[in-house]
This record gives sequence, structure tokens and C-alpha cells, in this order.
Amino acid sequence: MRVPSPESTNTMTIIPISLLAVARWILYIISCGRKIPLDPNTLRPANSPNSCASYQFVTDCLANTRASVDGAGTRLDGLGFRFAWDATVPFAFIDLDHCRDPQTGEIDPWALAIITQLKSYTEVSPSGRGLHILCRTQQPPEGGCRKGHVEIYTRSRWATITGQHLEGTPLDLEDRTAELLALHQEVFGVAEAPAPLPPASSA
Repeated sequence: MRVPSPESTNTMTIIPISLLAVARWILYIISCGRKIPLDPNTLRPANSPNSCASYQFVTDCLANTRASVDGAGTRLDGLGFRFAWDATVPFAFIDLDHCRDPQTGEIDPWALAIITQLKSYTEVSPSGRGLHILCRTQQPPEGGCRKGHVEIYTRSRWATITGQHLEGTPLDLEDRTAELLALHQEVFGVAEAPAPLPPASSA
């Protein structure tokens, strides 16, 4: 993979085919600076695993700029994808915050190193100041999820999807099991084993 450089950080709209095939899409609005997930079937706030639909369904909703959740013509702000790792949808989401200049497209060296390490689909976040990396993993990391400007999630999380593909990265989610586990250990350290249960009393 060619490493994106500050001079080659253009984006174009590309939605990975792996995500298109899975009906785990949602919509969201921004209220008071917070992204609020909506069930695309009801257009009401919801954050449960069943509150999702197909990509075609949510994009049809998004195209309706007068779609409302409160009867006042509230405009939808974007779409997202629910991550709930299992053997059929073994996806991971890596969020790199405050690592990109939205004016120049320049990416901080620490974030470029992670992009190079994972070599999977990468896109620009809605703010333009962050990056999302999406990949496949046959083993979800255990332990921490957020530290500094790095977040790694495989379950119980939804993420905004912009489709603003970062040039020089793969167009779809690649299997990066070993690389993701190595990154997780680098960022969060080795997950602690659960404490053993006390011996059962014989009394």
C-alpha cells in the first residue's frame, strides 16, 4: 500500500462493499454538539442493536431533507453503522481523533503510522479533523477501548460513516487480525486476566 502523504490526502466518496452487504445502518442528528442515533425505521432516538436497516433504506431516508423526528422538519445529519462483532460480521472500528488538518489534509505522523500498520479502508471523519479505519478481525481485542486520541471498538458501538475515502488506502475492509491485536497491545497494553474465583467453602 502506498503511504498517504500530506500532498496526497484527497478524498472521494466510497462506501466499502463489506458494509453495503450488512443491514446494520442507522441515521443520526446533531443536537447540542452531540450525535444522537436514530432508528431508521421510526426516525426516533434509539441505540439498540435492532435499531438499524439496510444501506439503501437509510440513504433513501437521508435523501429526504425534510425527514423529521419531532414534527418540525428536523434535518438528518448523516448515517452510521453499528458494530457488533460476530463470525459473520467480524468488523472493527478504529477512531483517530485530532490528527488531520481539515484545510490542508495533512495527517500527523503518529496517525500515518497506524494507517500504514493496518492497511485497510480509511476515511475522513465528519469534522475533517479525524480519521476512521475499518477492518476485519477474526479475534476482537479484549481490554481498553479509548486512550488519548485512539479508540478501538468491535462491539456495542456505532460509528459515523462518511465515505470520504482516504487516497492510498484499500477500498474495502481487509482482514488485519494480527495487526489490530498488535496495535491494541501497543496502545492499551496486555489485557489483565480475570482474578481467579476464591475456593468454594467446604463448610
